[in-house]
Amino acid sequence: MKFLFAIISALFTAHLLAAQHIAVKSFRVLENDLDARVNFPRKDQNGDVCALIKAVTTETGFDWDGDQLGIVKTLQKKGEIWIYVPFGAKRITISHAALGVLRNYAYPLNIEKAAVYEMALTTGKVVTVVQEEKIKTARPSGPTWIGYVFSSKNRQGRSLEVADFVKDGRAFIEPSLLPEGYYWTAFSVAVPDGTFAASPNLKLEARIKNPALDKRNNGVCYVELSQNNKLKIGIGFCSCGGQGATWMKCGRTHRVHLPELCANLNSYITLGFEMKDGTMSALIDGAIVKTITYKGSLTGEFSRAGIFFRGGGSVDWLRIYQDGALRLGEEFNADGETAAGLSD
Repeated sequence: MKFLFAIISALFTAHLLAAQHIAVKSFRVLENDLDARVNFPRKDQNGDVCALIKAVTTETGFDWDGDQLGIVKTLQKKGEIWIYVPFGAKRITISHAALGVLRNYAYPLNIEKAAVYEMALTTGKVVTVVQEEKIKTARPSGPTWIGYVFSSKNRQGRSLEVADFVKDGRAFIEPSLLPEGYYWTAFSVAVPDGTFAASPNLKLEARIKNPALDKRNNGVCYVELSQNNKLKIGIGFCSCGGQGATWMKCGRTHRVHLPELCANLNSYITLGFEMKDGTMSALIDGAIVKTITYKGSLTGEFSRAGIFFRGGGSVDWLRIYQDGALRLGEEFNADGETAAGLSD
């Protein structure tokens, strides 16, 4: 189970490493594209032919920063931005005045000489409002949720925008959106700076459903909080009879095979955890079912909250409390927009 969770976390982080309103939806090589080699080649300072990354987005105004190898040239094209980078480049940072920063995105593929890659971005919308001769640029409000489907078998996946998975006040990925062989789904939100930090008095609850569909998709729910895309606090529940997928993690402490964390996930149920006085407690419908003592101190702000399902799970709401006060509350509207409310 621990190995499987490591695969899931790596897949999820690689594709959803994002700031509040910028994420990489997909990254692939365009094997038949000759723009970098024949049509529009450029060379780096060492005389080698650059690789070309075509960033697909309808938004403009981005700044691009490479790793230690740098960026050779950027060109704005219709519907995409061309970024020439030296071969061997590993990471890129994307920043925007209104949409925020996607910092140190790690390329999931090796960057080769004269190769062309497509990097599809999903972002918020920058809207310009003109009224009574006054011009105002508005950025999206509230944390942005991202849905994701992927397969732990072939390590492939794709991310979804909010409108693709929010319906009737709940987050759910329709079976028609799940390519054959895909059997993990996830929902993740980048937590705005200053929302809440690691604390001995922290509580998270989510109302979810994850019915067993077949032998592979047999009712598993993971809930986690991350700092800088590293899991800090997490918990795994599963349907009755599958305790091998249950676990609790806090700091340096990791416990597995916990039968107390088995529950009926076929209908909506409230799951979560609570931190108090150096302990972590698992919660099912508000009741404590298991408590562990963790090692190591918890410091720093959390950057991301995520919910993983094996199969097509759904989320009704999620609430995070710190010192008894609601810090992040999410309920999903039927119009395809999130209604994320942050307390004062």
